[in-house]
Amino acid sequence: GSSYEGSLPHVFSSRNGVVIIEDAEQYQWYSGINDHGDIVFTSNVNAGHMEIFMASPMKPPALKVKVNGTESPITITDRDRIEISLSLDPLDYTDRNADWWLMMKAPNGYFSMTKGGWRRNVYVFRGAPLTALTDKAVAVIPRPMIGKYTLYFCVDTIMDGMLDLGAGRMFCDTTEVNVVRYEPRKPVVVAKNPKVGDQKVV
Repeated sequence: GSSYEGSLPHVFSSRNGVVIIEDAEQYQWYSGINDHGDIVFTSNVNAGHMEIFMASPMKPPALKVKVNGTESPITITDRDRIEISLSLDPLDYTDRNADWWLMMKAPNGYFSMTKGGWRRNVYVFRGAPLTALTDKAVAVIPRPMIGKYTLYFCVDTIMDGMLDLGAGRMFCDTTEVNVVRYEPRKPVVVAKNPKVGDQKVV
C-alpha cells in the first residue's frame, strides 16, 4: 500500500525516466505505477520533478506460440499441416485490457488472424482483458506453401485496435516453420543373389 503525508498527486506519470508529480504537497512516502508499468517509490517530494530512486518492474506476460505442438523452429513438407496453438500467462498484467495479435509472415506476404480467419495485412485478432491460455488451438493451415513462415503472437496494453510498439506496452513470442517439397521415399529393391540363392537389398 501507500503511506504518505499531504494530498495525493493529481497526475502521476513518467517521462524519460523522471517521475512527474503535479499539484502535490510534501510526502513522507509514496508508491505507485508509472505509465511504463514500473512500481516506483518516492520520499519527501514537492510538486514538480523528481528522480526515481527505486523501481521494481512488473512481471511481463509470458507468451508462447507453438506449431504442431512445439515452440521450436521446425521443418515440415507441403503435404503436412501447420497447426497453431497459443499459451499466455498474464502474471502482473492479469485482467488488463489489451489488443491481441496473431500475425504471420508467409512466402506470399503478411497475414493476420481475425475473427473471420486469415486476412492479408495487419489486423487485430481481438480486444479483451489478458487471461490465461494453455495450448489453445486457434488456427490450421492445411496445405502450406513451400518456403519460410514466421508466426508472431503479441499483446499490447493499449486496447485501440492499433499496433502500439512502445517499450513496456507490447509483448511478443515468435516461432518459425520451414516448408519443403514432399519427396516420396525411393522404393527398396530386393534382388535375388543367383550364386547363393538368398536375397539382398540393393
